[in-house]
Amino acid sequence: MEKNIPVIIHHECRTEYARKCIKMAEKFNKQVIFLGDETNRDFSKNWVNVNLYCKEEWQEFRKYYKNLSFYDDGYAIKIFKRFFAMKNYMNEKGLKECVLIDSDVLTYENYSKIPVFEQCDATLFIPEEEEKGSDPLSYGNYYWGASAGTSYFKYEALEDIVNFMIETYKNHFDLLEKKWKWHQENNYGGGVCEMTLLFLWYLQTDYKVINTKRIFGEEKPYVIDNDVRTVNNRCNFIKYSFANIERIKLIEKKPYLIENTGRPVKAVCLHFGGETKKYMKAYMQQNTVSHKALLFLTYCYLCGFHLAAKIYIALFKKWLGKYRKNKYGNTF
Repeated sequence: MEKNIPVIIHHECRTEYARKCIKMAEKFNKQVIFLGDETNRDFSKNWVNVNLYCKEEWQEFRKYYKNLSFYDDGYAIKIFKRFFAMKNYMNEKGLKECVLIDSDVLTYENYSKIPVFEQCDATLFIPEEEEKGSDPLSYGNYYWGASAGTSYFKYEALEDIVNFMIETYKNHFDLLEKKWKWHQENNYGGGVCEMTLLFLWYLQTDYKVINTKRIFGEEKPYVIDNDVRTVNNRCNFIKYSFANIERIKLIEKKPYLIENTGRPVKAVCLHFGGETKKYMKAYMQQNTVSHKALLFLTYCYLCGFHLAAKIYIALFKKWLGKYRKNKYGNTF
């Protein structure tokens, strides 16, 4: 029987980038569950009301939760919410495993066929210097981050994460306050968020967690992209000269990131964090010419340079000058 790992996406409110994310995930995967709200019910045939799965554990978590970040209160708590809802949905449906992707990720493969997901209990993207088993207070800073932008979880590991989040806010709130104080004193963006708790969980858990900040596969290398803005210092991918994103080459309609050596590495997905969401439309075009043209035009229009408009105006003035010279014998 062919393996089928369900893909889960959580997003509340209507945004076009979330719709694009769902469309691409459904293109390559058989089962995509969308945990949304009433505003985006039409985004997917497998839409599920996320609030129906925010049960006792979520209410308990909210009793101890306090926003210790520069994020607004609504966003700050929702990034925790998906883990509780996902855990309860999986429990109700009897799902043993899942892949979680952020709502600004474009998918290009069937996640059920990704070998690394068969080798662990969970995957997270964790900075290189922050290794398992160490004391978080031993670091010179309080970055403390592990991303679940595109991640795999067995149900038991996810259940443990949810319990750990409650336990940490309930009994180790002082630890989180130290991190928040560091952010405030150093005027460093962010603060305590779900990535903080995932990182702290990773340091102490006995579950097997694989760090996706690496290239997998020898003969057929592939990478699970965490953010197109990030040059992965283990992989040495290069960026476009005209945009602050990784250089991406389409080979047989699939995206490849390019190492400094020139070797292409297949991207299972592309994560368009922050301002790079504007490029998602370009990378839904799985055609080499159209995706490059659309990417460049998007950059010209949205980045404030309006280069395309300037070129058009210059050409128009040149044509108008020739027209007037031919008709009136002079130019203005």
